[in-house]
Amino acid sequence: MDSNPYTAPHSDLIQTPREFEVPEETAKRIRNAVIAACISGCITLLATLAAMGGSPMLGFSIWNFADVFLIFGLALGIYKNSRTCAVIMFVYFLISKALMVQASGNVGSLLLSIIFFYYYFLGILGTFSYHKLKKEYGIQA
Repeated sequence: MDSNPYTAPHSDLIQTPREFEVPEETAKRIRNAVIAACISGCITLLATLAAMGGSPMLGFSIWNFADVFLIFGLALGIYKNSRTCAVIMFVYFLISKALMVQASGNVGSLLLSIIFFYYYFLGILGTFSYHKLKKEYGIQA
């Protein structure tokens, strides 16, 4: 027993919170979705810059900078484990690819798009899994 009468009492009844560790599979899914979004943002940025330079590319214009900012913003949200950003990124990519195929009639880039869809879908699963684990561990947002 401590000889100082002003020391706060100690009790073993208080439970310390369990250590929260994100499983590697969940972290990998989120990380890959972020990487896919960054690659998509860079491709959109390059296409926008090329269109501004005079090279006609599928209707790209200066307004596509809004797309670039949106994509990188959603990538940041996915990096921060946002379920909303992961779902919006998936839906946004789906809509943008559908509009590009409709405008050009070219389905040649569809194989590459399937790879992005795959990683965006896994990003959705990863962010939902992350939040489920946080809830199980009793960690507040």
